[in-house]
Order: sequence, then structure tokens, then C-alpha cells
Amino acid sequence: MDDKSPQGSSDADAMPQAPPSSHLSIKRNAGFLHRVKLMCTKFPVRDSSWWVGVTFTVGSTAFVINGFFLFLPLEAPESIFAGEAAYGVPISGVIGGLVFVLGGWSTFLEGLNLKQERNVIMTAGVIVDDVEVPEKNGGKSIDVESSPKYVSESDHEPMRHSASPSASIRQTLDTSIAPGLAMIGSPAFLWYPSMRQFRKTYWSDMCFLSGLVTFIGTWIFLVGVLTSVPGVIDFTNIPLFYGSSLFPTTFGGVLFITASVMQMLSVQRKWYIPEPLHLDWHVGFVNLIGSVGFLLAGALPYIGTEEATRQSALSSLWGSWAFLVGSFLQWYWAMENYC
Repeated sequence: MDDKSPQGSSDADAMPQAPPSSHLSIKRNAGFLHRVKLMCTKFPVRDSSWWVGVTFTVGSTAFVINGFFLFLPLEAPESIFAGEAAYGVPISGVIGGLVFVLGGWSTFLEGLNLKQERNVIMTAGVIVDDVEVPEKNGGKSIDVESSPKYVSESDHEPMRHSASPSASIRQTLDTSIAPGLAMIGSPAFLWYPSMRQFRKTYWSDMCFLSGLVTFIGTWIFLVGVLTSVPGVIDFTNIPLFYGSSLFPTTFGGVLFITASVMQMLSVQRKWYIPEPLHLDWHVGFVNLIGSVGFLLAGALPYIGTEEATRQSALSSLWGSWAFLVGSFLQWYWAMENYC
């Protein structure tokens, strides 16, 4: 999912500097086992990246169970148990679909707020001395109208003259710098962009567009899940079944593929050069595999053969597993901020 200092201020020159960068850097210990431990013990509910990883992990787990319910009866009929088709398949599918929508919403919020805290510091738990501030935005100027407003006493009270310029600079530093992602409930956090923000900033932001496509895809995919529940539609009406169940599932898979590719491209420095050393790139790549599985799960039944039905169930299973791995990696990646 950057301020210029006043001219002639010696305090501004004394501010900590770092090589040009679009993000602040904080000293962290990011060992693998330490981060996995944090995944089980720390619950940063104000972090939308954390919500993305957790919700999609839960939803993918439900879809993995659903995939087993769909595939095992075809591969091993002796595994069928009472209530599997009537309750196991629809309940696991609906749970997965609903939680995926929540995950899609979290992805949308993550993309929307990924760069919102670039100018806002949240000092709780962060030592200012450990934060490296990019010098003059790395050479970039701020668009005041599209950037979050600073939060200070001057926003609520009449302007008062400060006895010392350094006090004003320190106050600005203490209240207006924080690493990238805006936390839920912070002054800079956005629930939705204005049309002007969308036109000036977000329409070309690959991270935001990836989240938006994912969110739309989860709703469309949910339609396919709900209409596959016994009793919702007449399965003997083939055109109705194809149009209201298979098509949303297939189209949802197409949107998931699009969002996964966009996520990978947002990480790559050049669109044609992969970035396998970046964990976020692998999240997109594994999700791409899962998206293909969901696409095939919806598209193959159109063929109408027994083998196509079997491959559809199998695609749902391995696609769900791929999403589960990608979601776990997203969760693991989100905990980097707390190492």
C-alpha cells in the first residue's frame, strides 16, 4: 500500500536523515520462529494487513474442507457420511465465501491506506530515534490536497506563536510521521476514497486496484457459492444453474487472477522481471495458482462430463490449498511490523 523543512531552520538540518526512500525504516528483529510465535500471540486488530492474512486463512481453511467434501466422494465413495452433501458441503462453502468477502474488504482497505501514514507518526510503541526520516521526501514534494492532514493542536485551536522553532518541528515530527500503513481508527485512515482522491491518486495505484478487484471478486464469487446451496435454485434448470452458479464462480476466479497478477506487478520494479526475493511477490504468485483453481472449479462443469465434474472438484481442492498457503504468507508478512 515526505515533508519539506522550513528554510533557514538549523533544527530542520539537525533532523535525522536517511537515503531517499518512500517508507520509513524501523530497526526490527524479524527471525522466522519469532514471527511465527507472534502470529499466535499478537493480534493487531487495527492493522488491515493482519486482517487480510487472518480472514483469508480462515476462509481458505473452510474452502479446503469444502474441497475435500466435494472430491473425496468422487474418488473414494466409501468416505461418504450422512449429511455430507446436505450440510457439510453447503455450510463449509458459505462460511468460506462470507469470510472471503470480509477478506476482500480488508484487502481493499489495505490498498487504500497503504501509503496514508507516510506523513503521520504514531509514536505509541515507536521510539523516534529509531525512525529514519527520508530527506525531503526523497526529492518529492507533497500534494497537500491529496495527502492526509497533520493532526496537531492547531487543527482544533487558534494558531499560537511558538517560543522556539525547534519545538514546532519536534511536535510535527512526533505527531506526523509513521511507517506506511495507516492503522484503523487513526486520523489518516480512510474507509473509502473521495472521487478527487480516486482520480488524482488511486486510479493508477496498482496496490489499491488489486484490492478493489479482489473485493469485487469476493462478492461475485459469493453469489456462486450461495446459489450452489441445495434449495436456493432449481439445479434441473440447466440455464439457471449455469448462469447463477457456475458463471459467478468462474468470473470470480477471473477477477482473483487479475488481482493476483496486479499484486505481483505492484512489487516488480519492471513489469516483465519477477521479484522472487520479495515475500509479497510470492503471496501474489501463490494466490494466482489458487485463483486458477477456483476458475477451473467453476468453468469445468460446463463441459458436462463425469471427468469434468471430478476435475472441477479437484481444482477446488488444490486451489483452496494454494489460497491457504498464500494467506498464511500474507499473515506472516504482516507480522513484520511487530518483530
